[in-house]
Formats: sequence, structure tokens, C-alpha cells
Amino acid sequence: MTREDEALDAYSRVVVHVADTVGPAVASVQISRRRRARYGADGAGSAFACTPDGTLVTNAHVVEGARHVEVRFPDGQDRRADVVGTDPQTDLALLRVEATGLPYLPVADPRPLRPGQLVVAIGNPYGFDATISAGVLSATDRTLAGAKQPLHHLLQHTAPINPGNSGGPLVDAEGHLMGVNVAMIASAQGIGFAVPAQTLSWVVPRLLQQGRVVRGFLGVSVVTDRGGARVLAVQRSSPAAAAGLQTGDLLVGLGGRRIITSDDLARWMAETPPGRAVTATVLRDSVRTEISVTPVAAR
Repeated sequence: MTREDEALDAYSRVVVHVADTVGPAVASVQISRRRRARYGADGAGSAFACTPDGTLVTNAHVVEGARHVEVRFPDGQDRRADVVGTDPQTDLALLRVEATGLPYLPVADPRPLRPGQLVVAIGNPYGFDATISAGVLSATDRTLAGAKQPLHHLLQHTAPINPGNSGGPLVDAEGHLMGVNVAMIASAQGIGFAVPAQTLSWVVPRLLQQGRVVRGFLGVSVVTDRGGARVLAVQRSSPAAAAGLQTGDLLVGLGGRRIITSDDLARWMAETPPGRAVTATVLRDSVRTEISVTPVAAR
């Protein structure tokens, strides 16, 4: 063990390892929303490579309305980026740059998450490139009010994030992707939010294939509860209301696929064509029942 290693405690060694392994995949994002303007004149954020051939993940709000996008990696190279697709409902977007052999952070369903576990955020707050911050996972399946629509199924954590961190990765102690940092509450301390990797795992392929996520719409608000998605509210005149779904129902299956979390329902609805009837499996007052429901196209 070197003298430098001896100077680091166990916690520090974990964070340093994450910074060394994940940091090279994280880029700063500069955008312009005007036809004739310098890059970075209208906004900035973070992104990370999710493939070695130039695909990057960021937030939809970071690149919203952008005419020009440029990314800069820790090696100092600037690259022009194209927006492949965006999904405002999850606040995710994909960028593409001309590159090969990039350090990258794979997108995959994460290991089981437990409040209290160490998290590390990497991004570019206030233009300070490659900033590392650490904290703990506080909670899962949070809902956060947004400027245009609420964001659902978020991770809440205590790793300090600031403007410019949006789009950067949140990783665990071994450098595995946990989510994409999306927001913080300015009036609070130690409260940050991230879109979970589980959401990325089904949004990213759809953005690559179609440039957007086409969803069926049921008209229910749900939250993860005891092995399913608990219905908190049913919209009037919605497919769910027409089918007889009720507040308090526990959705445990849709179209033959199991629902364990509220994000599962969002995933299956993204794979359910509008206008095609599917069977929802529901627990109501501990009685299992099957309900036919026909989603419509999400607006």
C-alpha cells in the first residue's frame, strides 16, 4: 500500500475509486437556442456516455429548444452533439457525437436499492467541470412537481447537486449506475433527485429506435406499495374509469406481465399500443380480479 493510499480512509477510497472509474465518461453540455449564438449562451448541464460509440444520456430540460449542442469530456476535447430524442415525461434525452472508444457507463437495471447506501454524483455545477459529491440514498419512488408536469418514481438522495449537475450520473459505491441527476430543491439542504436507472433501461432503447417514447394512457396515479402499484387517483372519463378501476386498487399485472413497482406500470404502458384492450390484474380488498382496459394514446 502506498503512502497516498494510507492517507485515505475507507470512505475516501470508495469515492476516489468511483471518481477514477466513472469520471472519464462524464461530459459537460453547452447549448444555444438561437440561430446565431455562441455555444453555452443559453444553458449548460451534464451528460455521460452510455455506449463507447458516442451515445450520451442527459436531461430533456437541458437540451430543450437547443439549436446547437456541444459536449466537452474530461480530456478537454469538444464535440458537436446531435439530439437523438427526448422524453419530457421522464426528463431524459439522448445525444450523439462522432466518437469511438469512449469511456462509458452502461445502462442496466440496478441492483436492489436500500435507503442509507452510499451514492456519488458527478457533474458540472456552475460550470465547474468534473465535480464529485457524495451522500446517501434517502428514499425511492418520490414524485417532484415540475415546471410543466410532475416527475414520478424518482430517487431522493443527499449528494449535493446544483445547477449544471442536471444530466450527470448518480452511482453506487462500486461505480454502477443508479440514476441521472435531475433536480434539487433550492430552498432545502441535502435534497437531490435522480431518474432511476430502471427507468433509463427502457426509455433509452425507445429513444434510440424512435426518438421518443410512445405511451398508452390509462388515467391513474400510482405509487409502489406492497408488491404492486397502488392506485391513488383515477381521472374522470379516462380508460381506467371506464374499465372500473378504483382508488385503492393494487395493480399487480398488466397484459400478462407482473407489476412489482409503479415504474413497472410506466414501462408496460410504454409497450402497450393505444387502442388495444389488455387485462389488468387487480387486488381489491384482498380479492384478486381481472379487468379489461383499453388504453388511449398519451397526449
